[in-house]
Amino acid sequence: MFKRLLMVAMLVIAPLTAVQAADQSNPYKLMNEAAQKTFDRLKNEQPKIKANPNYLRDIVDQELLPYVQV
Repeated sequence: MFKRLLMVAMLVIAPLTAVQAADQSNPYKLMNEAAQKTFDRLKNEQPKIKANPNYLRDIVDQELLPYVQV
C-alpha cells in the first residue's frame, strides 16, 4: 500500500519539477520544449493511444497542463 502511495506521489510531483527545470526566460523556447516532449510522447505511445483514445487526455494533462495557468 505504501509503495503504491509513493508511486502516485512521484507521478504527481515529477511533472512539476520538469516545468521548474525548463528555462522560463524565453517563452518561445519553453513552448518549443513542451511541444517537442508532447509530440515525442505521442509518437512513442501510439499503440497505447490506439487501444484507448482517452489516453490522449492523460498525455495532455501531464505534458501541457503544467505550462498553462488554469
